[in-house]
Order: sequence, then C-alpha cells, then structure tokens
Amino acid sequence: MTPLDATIEPRDGGDPPVVALRITNGSGAPVEVLNPDLGRPSPEMNWPYSLETYRASLLMSYAYLTVSVTDEQGQPVEKQPVETWVTPILNSPVALAPGESLDVPIPLGPFFTLAPGSTYRVSAEYGDPALKISGEGALTVG
Repeated sequence: MTPLDATIEPRDGGDPPVVALRITNGSGAPVEVLNPDLGRPSPEMNWPYSLETYRASLLMSYAYLTVSVTDEQGQPVEKQPVETWVTPILNSPVALAPGESLDVPIPLGPFFTLAPGSTYRVSAEYGDPALKISGEGALTVG
C-alpha cells in the first residue's frame, strides 16, 4: 500500500485540455517519487507541442505514465501517439515531505480527440517500478 494519494484535476484555461495528476504525501514521513522533469526538447527537434506534452510523451514512452480516457458512455477514447524519439534525462527523485504535493501535468489534447461540451473520465498511473501511484478524475471540455 502506498503512502501517497493521487487525483486528476483539470487545469484552468487549457486549450487543448490539460489535467494534472496531483500526488500528495499523506504519510508522516518523506516519500521519494519519480521526478517528472525529463528535460527539454532540443532546438534541432523543432518540437511542435508544449514542454508539458514533451515530458508527458517521454513519461508514456518509457512506461512511467499511463493515461486512459473514457467518454460519457464509458467507452475508451483512442490514444494517438506523440513520439519524441529521444532518451529521457532522469533527474533525482522528488522528496515529498508529509502533506506536500507534486503535480504531473498531462496535456490531453495531443493524445486524445475530445469533443467540446463532453465530460470524460481520466485515469493515470505514474511512477517507476519501485512506486506506482494511480489517480482518477473527471474533465468537462469547454
């Protein structure tokens, strides 16, 4: 059982929509989690998306982040690949003190086609083999 809690929370003004996996240390001791900062795309890449999309794509491609989205009827929304073709830079883990939180931004727009006016259920699992954290939440697309 992990001492961490996780929820999916919509970010304001995201177009395309962005959610955050908020990981909170509910224990009485510090806990180390995988650092979501995997560097920046090199200028030579001509990366067409945001820095958050770059990091989410790397996390997904190395199985540090798994995201699923279901529509109002409970049907899964197909995930579109966004490839970075680079190896991530793994920084030191983030130490969360008791009560501290870490947000892992997840831009949904580049990965999923979402219809305005619809509500979706978003699930995510984050971490390395030593510690996996799962969270769920809802997102209504404006």
